[in-house]
Amino acid sequence: MTSTTKNVLIGCLAAVAAALVLGVSSCVGFVVWLYRPGQLLDPGKLVDADTTGYIEWTLRLDDPGCRKLFDQLVETGQRAADVMRSPLPPGLRSWLAERQRQNNERKLRELFPMVVAWTARSGEAPGTDLQLLTVSIERLGNRVVLADWVLDHILSWNSEIKSIEHGDETIHQFPFARGGSITFFIRGCNVFFASDVETAARTVERLAQAGSPSPPRAELEALLDASPRKSALRGAILNDHGEVARTWDRLSKLLRRDTESGNEGGASDGPGERHDSRSRSSNQGRPIVGPSPHGPTSPSEQRTRREAEEASGGLDEAAQAEVWTSARGATLWGGFDERGTLDVTVELRGSDADLARASAPAAEAAVRDLIARADIDADLAATTDGDRIRLHATMRDVPAALTRLLPRRRLGRMRRWGD
Repeated sequence: MTSTTKNVLIGCLAAVAAALVLGVSSCVGFVVWLYRPGQLLDPGKLVDADTTGYIEWTLRLDDPGCRKLFDQLVETGQRAADVMRSPLPPGLRSWLAERQRQNNERKLRELFPMVVAWTARSGEAPGTDLQLLTVSIERLGNRVVLADWVLDHILSWNSEIKSIEHGDETIHQFPFARGGSITFFIRGCNVFFASDVETAARTVERLAQAGSPSPPRAELEALLDASPRKSALRGAILNDHGEVARTWDRLSKLLRRDTESGNEGGASDGPGERHDSRSRSSNQGRPIVGPSPHGPTSPSEQRTRREAEEASGGLDEAAQAEVWTSARGATLWGGFDERGTLDVTVELRGSDADLARASAPAAEAAVRDLIARADIDADLAATTDGDRIRLHATMRDVPAALTRLLPRRRLGRMRRWGD
């Protein structure tokens, strides 16, 4: 073999080795970049002088209550998997159970820390709210960025989906077959769902602004200051034009039982829609509600409805609806305790102490009615403090409640949240 041939061979081998090293380095670098965490959104950046409602919820595993919820969710998934593996031999079943548990725990841990925020502002038409729901997941980081890049290219080929360039972001709008649409965009490890394109565009502009965001209205800031700053869940809603009543109405539609609706996305029994249900206040901490036009949905709810029929002096829906329309505003705070129990307090601001005392039974009855309709295992206590009505709810076994509240059929109702 001549020296020239040897040199060519050595050069080829060196080039192949360099290509292999470069390829491996690129793969390693891509994997490192892909699993790099992002930065949690500061939800305060979403609030400005036009904001009429704001709720934020921060979930971290270093919080004992959130950690307990995490363990409960893992156990719930494990019990469901055990049912599927029951016909397998014991040894194989145990091995699969341990592998599945580790996999579920790893995937679930990637969702924490998480920040969920909801904001609303008044629309141009009377009685309308323009809303924004934000989900920020730190550990997904660049995986969300990659998903955004892929979506931008895939959705650009679909003529039915609107893709609007605004600033340095692309806003997508999906139409639904039965009417309505969902608008969203992705920025970093944050996903923003808006009720309309204008709200999404305003959010893009606010996030692109340098410096401190504009302060919220003094009234909203005062309501927020009434909630403990260390609470994982906190928020406030003004009620200048019926915002509290409309928010309560949407929540009622979202949480009510599927069997009460009679269809996947039909109308719901909200505070502004009359039906035959009657509720009354109770000192025993039981959800006491009246009959539904569609009938009770579970044995426990049948018992509570029979108890309500035996009671007298119930409060009708008109009295319950008046509570939300007469309030000057609402403050919310809460979180998970060390047992994984969800404690939530809602404080309604009235005009005076007499009105608060007179309205407290109707407020309690309305919340008890919703708890029973959603089949949630919870205790409720209502108290008054001056012009404030304070409703404190304690929800046990949150994973079981989520299992009941989030079936696939409920996705049809969630699309109407912005209606």
